Amino acid sequence: MEGYIQGLLNRKGYEKFVSYNTFVELVHKDKNNKWVLTLRKPLDNGKEDKWWTESFDAVVVAAGHYTVPFIPLTPGLSELSKNFPGSVEHSKAWRDTEKYRGKRVVVVGASISGTDISFTLANIAETPLNPVVRGRYHPYFFDYAFQHPNILRPPQSPTLSRTARPMNEQSTSQTARS
Repeated sequence: MEGYIQGLLNRKGYEKFVSYNTFVELVHKDKNNKWVLTLRKPLDNGKEDKWWTESFDAVVVAAGHYTVPFIPLTPGLSELSKNFPGSVEHSKAWRDTEKYRGKRVVVVGASISGTDISFTLANIAETPLNPVVRGRYHPYFFDYAFQHPNILRPPQSPTLSRTARPMNEQSTSQTARS
């Protein structure tokens, strides 16, 4: 994969615009509406890092499409997926909003893809959209995406029934809809 990407860059003359082994530590918009990235790169001595900032007109968050999806062990999830094919989808397979238009949706996770998908679906899916967050929010995005008026965070994580839609202690089980 690395060779393929390097070949694309080298063939088009873009290799001078790429910085390998560089970490994006912070992203924010400045008063001129430019994206400012704080960057860090380990120096060859292994003891120090080089830090700097750069400004851009746009930022693309490429959050690991080619990595193996992690699906935590969740009681009832496998049975729910078997009983209602297509009702459970990892963010890696998520492509567009139309599949979710007007449907009751639960988004599990508060990392980059969970917050991005929740905010994107907030005006598309049946309201309220129901995110499930256990533990901490993403350290840079916090819970900002979940503050959308069409997003309702239940006070506790829902459980999954093997024959019904996800539910929490305050609701009753509902038969899954296609």
